[in-house]
Amino acid sequence: AEHIQAGRLELDKSKNPQPVTYHDPCNFGRSCGITEEPRIILQASCADFREMYPNRAENWCCGGGLSAMDDIHQFRMEISGRKKLEQILATGATNVATACSNCKRQLTQLMEYHQQQIEVGGVHDMLSRAILVGGKAAERKEYT
Repeated sequence: AEHIQAGRLELDKSKNPQPVTYHDPCNFGRSCGITEEPRIILQASCADFREMYPNRAENWCCGGGLSAMDDIHQFRMEISGRKKLEQILATGATNVATACSNCKRQLTQLMEYHQQQIEVGGVHDMLSRAILVGGKAAERKEYT
């Protein structure tokens, strides 16, 4: 984020034209106070960033921290997850970015469970698509 603010990165928002919202991971927002940096990155690398409410330290947990407990899958999808899904849908975004792999897993499973066509990814995914090197799109290597 500081490199973006200092003008050290050249970004093309048109590489991410779809509406994007951000899910604050509990460990980032509540525990560490990391709330503005992901937003700076997304606002600089996405053409249509949409804030989710409530957010930052007041954001609803997605239930991803419970993902190791498969015996409560129904709770994760219908109780903790449903509230998060409602928040995401209210933004009208077609993509949700987060910075936590547990949250990405939970949100991906949540979209599949509720049959939603919302893509889930990381803040770094949006940033890597938007980075320009010498005025040209940076080469991306897809790993399988």
